[in-house]
Amino acid sequence: MPKLTVHTFGTAPVDIYYETYGSGLHHVLFVNGMSSIAHLWDLQIEYFLQFPEYSLCIFDNRGSGFSSSPIGRYTTSMMAKDTFELIRHLGWLDSVHIVALSMGGMIAQELALMLGDAVKSLCLIQPPSFKEMLQFITPKYPTLESYAEMTVCMLFPETWLNSPCIRDISHVTNRSYAVKYFLDRLAVTGFQTAVGRTAQHAAVLSHFFDERLSQLSKHTYPILVMAGDQDQIVRQPTSSEYLAERLNARMKIYFGGGHALRLQDPEWHNKHVHENIKLGIKAQIDESTNR
Repeated sequence: MPKLTVHTFGTAPVDIYYETYGSGLHHVLFVNGMSSIAHLWDLQIEYFLQFPEYSLCIFDNRGSGFSSSPIGRYTTSMMAKDTFELIRHLGWLDSVHIVALSMGGMIAQELALMLGDAVKSLCLIQPPSFKEMLQFITPKYPTLESYAEMTVCMLFPETWLNSPCIRDISHVTNRSYAVKYFLDRLAVTGFQTAVGRTAQHAAVLSHFFDERLSQLSKHTYPILVMAGDQDQIVRQPTSSEYLAERLNARMKIYFGGGHALRLQDPEWHNKHVHENIKLGIKAQIDESTNR
């Protein structure tokens, strides 16, 4: 398994697990939220692999999946620096498109300031603002099955979960499909460690970026903020609307959408993420032409 050992802010070294796909000129990095794992981006990787112009990277944040979970305090700044070192390792410091979910949106805001002009587009999906924090931390569950069942109840609206599944006819309802989707991936990585879960939650609660949003708002690249209006984890769409206004960003609201739009409606999700990336590519080409 490919891992990069990084030393962030003088802390103990951490091994960051990552995977890359494609060999195109345009680099797309997917940044996960709290307790999430790299392969929950599978439907996005599947979509973007249709286009040979992209190189893609998914990874596990410190404290999740196959990345290590060092004991100690985590911050979103620390995780942004981890991600910066991964981008450096990939050779993408000249150009990268960032797609970030939930806590990943907090990380991505700090990362974007670190990267400066290297950022070509930024997409923040269901991002918490400091005013609208995550409402709870998931407890420890005895089995992966019970954890998966609890997770889908948090991530998706009840009406969607109880609706007939059209994505996979082997499942009667979306609930059955979503539970199986999570179980298949969690069976590989196992439970998140208690250290990782607690430290990531502390990083979210200590995040305060509001004073630096004005710096980020001076961006020249496209920023898209996306939210579902039935999110049970982050108060939406108010959190995303606040950030979109502060960042001079475009806003897309999915009515009837929960916290996991990437799985609930991947076609809608991928379409808008891709459009934002294409806007960034166009701006990059226009800038080169006008030099």
